[in-house]
Amino acid sequence: MGRFIETKERQVIQPVALFLRDEEGESSADSPAKPTANEILPDLDSGPAEEVWRKYFQEERSLTTISKVVQKLVRQQAHEHVIAAIQQALLAGYSQPWMYEVLAFSMRASDYPQDQIDRVLLSTVDFQASDVPHLLVSAAYLSRLDAKQAALKMYKQAAELLPTQVEAYALGLGVAEELKDEESIAWAANGILVNGLGDQYKSRRIQAEAAFRKIIETTKESDSSQSQEFERQLSNALTQDLRVKVTWVGSADFDLTVVEPGGMVCSLHQPQTINGGQFLHDGFGPDKENCYEEYVASQATPGIYQLQIQHVRGDAVGNRFRVTIWRRAGGVDETVQEINLSVKSDEQTIQLNLPFGRRIALLKTHELSRAVPRRGLSVAEAKRLKREQRNVIPVSSSNRPVNINPLFQQGNTGTITTGTPGGTAVGYQPVVTSLAEGVSLTAMAVVSADRRYVRISTRPVFSNITDVFTFGVVQQGP
Repeated sequence: MGRFIETKERQVIQPVALFLRDEEGESSADSPAKPTANEILPDLDSGPAEEVWRKYFQEERSLTTISKVVQKLVRQQAHEHVIAAIQQALLAGYSQPWMYEVLAFSMRASDYPQDQIDRVLLSTVDFQASDVPHLLVSAAYLSRLDAKQAALKMYKQAAELLPTQVEAYALGLGVAEELKDEESIAWAANGILVNGLGDQYKSRRIQAEAAFRKIIETTKESDSSQSQEFERQLSNALTQDLRVKVTWVGSADFDLTVVEPGGMVCSLHQPQTINGGQFLHDGFGPDKENCYEEYVASQATPGIYQLQIQHVRGDAVGNRFRVTIWRRAGGVDETVQEINLSVKSDEQTIQLNLPFGRRIALLKTHELSRAVPRRGLSVAEAKRLKREQRNVIPVSSSNRPVNINPLFQQGNTGTITTGTPGGTAVGYQPVVTSLAEGVSLTAMAVVSADRRYVRISTRPVFSNITDVFTFGVVQQGP
């Protein structure tokens, strides 16, 4: 998200950069165009700046004329006249996003109060902020212009609109630490610890916990009651009402689905629910580090939960797997329950009661973070998958259809008949083709009828084979 926001910041500031660059281009030209009568500055010494520009805008002006006039004022560093000109232009109905940015810079150069500058910058945001991503971009822009208080307020607004998104808290934490605002630091750190549960947020969680402990220490002597309150908030943030983890060893693949109170389902396909549940990891063998499924509800809804575990494919060592259930994980009253189960072809269900969930209000659907779409395999993951396909795809010894994860079936599939009783199986139909690699050039020449001219069309092609996948074949019968 950080990279996304930095890019957007440059785009937001781009109007000002172009605004000034246009003037530089005009002044460096060999024969600059002579300004028209409308582009000539009024007599700046004829009276107060506000009165000069009020009279100026009594006549109709084009946006191009206004921008060129303001450019000249900026180059002359006549900031009071820049402020007066833009204010009168806005009153006259000539509103443009760049005006607020230039107005804010000129007000800062003229030592205006920061709260007035913040109001101008927030007017810029009105042109940009239509949803949470734009709010985050605008807040980062305000922070870059030293409007820290306004930026922090906007981060909090974004968090209210989408409370399960970690980025607003993570960006707000940095601003709150710069302002040394202890209440805001606690707000941001709490949001990260409660919502940033995946491995991708590990560094953010470490940073948030360190920030929390720092304000606890700094307030311990000056305000012991506040320090105790921060310590209580940290303890609650680190406590998870319910955590479930399914683990195994071997080439097997299991799927975990959690049916929450009220009938909401949390799974790989629905990774977040209005009950606060989050599906964190979907794994498969044979890599031991990847052999687990995980579900967490930091602030869970009290009630009955059903854990549905389905064996998808492959073999588990000992034909067994383990389900570990934590209640109040990370708290002083944490309890752990471990259940060892045998692998079965049918779905297995575990029912558990959670009477002390801390969630008192369900989330709204629009408050859930959008599920991240499945990405393509990286080169390393593709190579690992290729090795697994060679080594762990089972071979059927009967005429029963083999239950294999679709991830491993990447060939041309179809129904084939073997001539033996029992039904059908999965097969592959190879297609032989030639793949060119390297640089090739196709040229076509057309000669005119009088043989005086030749027209040549060329088409260069640069091709590269990045990887070659092999596919396991499920054999039918002996």
